[in-house]
Amino acid sequence: MIPRPFLCIALASSVLLAGCGGAGNAPVPANETTPPANAPQPAPDQARIDELVRQAGEASAGGDNTAAADLLDAALALDPRSGKAWAWRGKVLAKLGRNAEARDAHRKAAEFAPAADLKQEQLAWAARAALAAGKEAAGRGEHDKARQWYEEGLADAPGDAALRTGLAHALHATGKYDEALALFRALSESSSGTQRQDAVYFSADCLMRLGRCKEAEPLFSSLLAENYITAEVYAFRGFCRNALGNPRGALQDYEQAERLAADTTRRAEYADAVRQLRAALGEGG
Repeated sequence: MIPRPFLCIALASSVLLAGCGGAGNAPVPANETTPPANAPQPAPDQARIDELVRQAGEASAGGDNTAAADLLDAALALDPRSGKAWAWRGKVLAKLGRNAEARDAHRKAAEFAPAADLKQEQLAWAARAALAAGKEAAGRGEHDKARQWYEEGLADAPGDAALRTGLAHALHATGKYDEALALFRALSESSSGTQRQDAVYFSADCLMRLGRCKEAEPLFSSLLAENYITAEVYAFRGFCRNALGNPRGALQDYEQAERLAADTTRRAEYADAVRQLRAALGEGG
């Protein structure tokens, strides 16, 4: 028989355990130091951010763009939505030649721009960075990569003539003559001076490579009439004239090309064409 005092203690313990559902299922007390999920976040230290951006501007002006980039990274760590810091970061990275990152930074600045005109300004800067990246890729002979950069830049600035020109040249360099021709023709209609003449030249070049010499020949002739005189224009017109059944005219053009050629390899090519045409015409020498 259990003594009465011990029986009372045992019964009391059973009641407490039943009421709590067992020690393993006991509810975890709320952590009073944890803020609610929807609690307002503390405002960024705008004065500190402005000071970091100011210091970055001074560092960049002094030629230390690496230090400027570090300062802007510190500012963005305080406020990742600072349009001013993103805009400055884009400019600094462009000076460092980090054009891909510069474009991303300017697009971020556009995302957080407080007004539509500022957004467009930052997208224009992003397009400039894409243009620079495209030119770098083209300089390395990576014309497909250049084309991608120009297309990305045009997504930010659809009417940019420099990007459209770069894209046309990238398409030409990769053998996409139909697409390049459409762009060069549009550029020849929307530009003036030497830029228009360059676009006409490459339009004629594309036509020639597409086997459309009947359309290309008068374009080369129009350039020569405008004093746009190069060995290539004469040589390409000569090629078209020969293809159109005018070997005499072709001979005259290749003779001019041979005289104008500055490159010895090209000069030898044109000289060989002259010899072949003379032989075809029954002429010696």
